Amino acid sequence: MRANDMRKDKCLGHSSHVMSAYIGLDVHKDWTFATVLDQTGRVVVRRKLENEHVPSFLENFNVEKVGLESSTYVVPLYRALVDRGFRVEVGHPKKTLT
Repeated sequence: MRANDMRKDKCLGHSSHVMSAYIGLDVHKDWTFATVLDQTGRVVVRRKLENEHVPSFLENFNVEKVGLESSTYVVPLYRALVDRGFRVEVGHPKKTLT
């Protein structure tokens, strides 16, 4: 499945696929590096985004869960994602299993 297969149909306003996506976010002061995985763990999309654009970018996918590594800069993004209805989990970098 290509990344374009996972994007929302802009005209219909709903997801044009049934695949669940899992998102990993590496959050920094001004930007975030997002990795989108399919349900098998295969990388579908990697993108560097300004922090304020992350929630709207994620709305292009059928997001099952978002994972953030705990840092100084996660709180505003965490709140923005939760406010939009995303299921978000924050993990401590030294306690996260790979």
